Parts: sequence; C-alpha cells; structure tokens
Amino acid sequence: MLNNSKALITFVIWSIIALTFHYFISNKIFHNCFSETENTKVNSTEINRPLFVITDFKNNSLFTFNETITIIKNKDSVLFSSNKNTVLDSVKNYLLNNYDKNCSITGYFSSEENSANLGFKRADYFKNLLISNNVDSARIETNQFAKQHLFTQNNKALNGVKLQFKTRNPHLIDSIEQTIANKILHIIFTDENTIIDSIQLNTYLPLLKKYCKKQVPSEISITGHTDNDGYFQNNIVKGLNWANATRDYFIKKGLKSINITTTSKGEAEPIANKYTEEGKAKNRRIEIKIIK
Repeated sequence: MLNNSKALITFVIWSIIALTFHYFISNKIFHNCFSETENTKVNSTEINRPLFVITDFKNNSLFTFNETITIIKNKDSVLFSSNKNTVLDSVKNYLLNNYDKNCSITGYFSSEENSANLGFKRADYFKNLLISNNVDSARIETNQFAKQHLFTQNNKALNGVKLQFKTRNPHLIDSIEQTIANKILHIIFTDENTIIDSIQLNTYLPLLKKYCKKQVPSEISITGHTDNDGYFQNNIVKGLNWANATRDYFIKKGLKSINITTTSKGEAEPIANKYTEEGKAKNRRIEIKIIK
C-alpha cells in the first residue's frame, strides 16, 4: 500500500514538472499561448482601418466599403486598395435607380502642396473613372476642400476624396418625372409577342419604379401602336398583345402593386410617315401614361 502511495506522489510531481516545462517553452520562447490575443490585435487593427464611406448631404452613411482610397502628395491620381469596380458600380447603380440624385465628389488638398488645384484634379480623376464606367457626366459634380495636416510622414493620405449624393434641381426633377409619366418606348417583339430585351427598356424601368415609389400613381396606362402593314383589325390585336406583354414585363420586374391597364390603337394613330420603313419603325411603339 505504501509503495502505491509513493508511486502516485512521484507521478504527480513529474506531471507538474512536465506541465511547467511545456508552459515555459510555449509562452516564453514560442509565444503560442498568445496567438489568439495577437490575432485579436490584428483583427482589431483591420476593423479600425479607415474605410471608404459614401454619404448623403446630411452625412448619413449610404455605402461603406472594405476599401481605402489613397492620395499622394503633389499627385492628382487616386489609388484604390483593392478592386475599384465595387465602388464605381455602386455609384452607377445608385444613380440609375435614383433619378433625383447627383453624385458630388470633393477632392482634398493641402496648402503644403505645389498646386492649389490638386483637389479639383483628384475629384476629376475620380469623375473620369465613373464616366469610363458608363456614368452620365451630367450626374457628377466636382469640388475641392483644403485640409491641414492632410499627409502622413510618407506623403500619403487615406480617403483623400469624399463622395456624397445630393438632390438635383427641383425643376429638373419635375421635367424628368414629366418624361417618365409620358413615355414612348420602341420595343422589339418576337412573332410570339415576347419582348426582346432592350437598353431603352432597361433604362426606363428603374426610373419608372422610382417614380411609382415616390408618387404612388393611381394607374399606369399602356397603349400598343403598330404600323399599317396587314389588316386593321389584326393590328388592333397585335397592339394589345404588345401592351399586355409590356405589362407582364413590368409586373415581373416588381410593379405588382400598381394598377396597370392595357389598350391598343393598332395603326390608327401614326406619329410618322406610315409609307416608309423609317416611319413604320417609329409608329411601332408602346406609349406609357401615368395617372396620379
């Protein structure tokens, strides 16, 4: 019995020695036990890294990107930390879906630099990137703003441009909405009355959706018009089929809660010479009327 107790005590003592030795090797030499803490510090550094934010004019954040944009002292270029298309596509899609907004770009500069116009040049650099990504130049405004102590010791500054979305001129918005509410679309249909996707239709649809969300119309009226080829009654039916196909397309794309009516004028109301191919192409159309 005494021998068993001695053996147990000896085992416990050697176990303590082994664990102490392992702790010393791991923590003092290899620092393994601090790996989780170090990872936490790294992650914290990444989280605290200044990200690129796009706001409205009340400085409410609209987009936050895991991205930094760097400017360099005395240079007008703008450098992205990773993929610039994420930012550019977000701006393009926002403007496409919000006809009442423009994008304002402010470039920062410092009095320590060799040109007082570097802020504008940086804003214009960013503007040209957006234009190359098919953003309408008329939707972009550029400004500059002086910032003291802008650059670090390595002559770099993070997020040296600022993007904001601002409301457009009210008279311009009224004009745009008038066009949306009275729209002529030249859509191409197959013989089975299926819409062949078009740039014109894809451009109009986001405007229509925004308008309906903002104005909440009581009705959208869709009228189909044809050329004068074929019989009059057949063209009445063809025009109605086109109008119904357009209605179904709008509903499929999200206009489900709006009252949409369809009708046809066939060949009865031409807007161009009905005896030329060019005129016939103009007469084949869909007319949209939005009733408030």
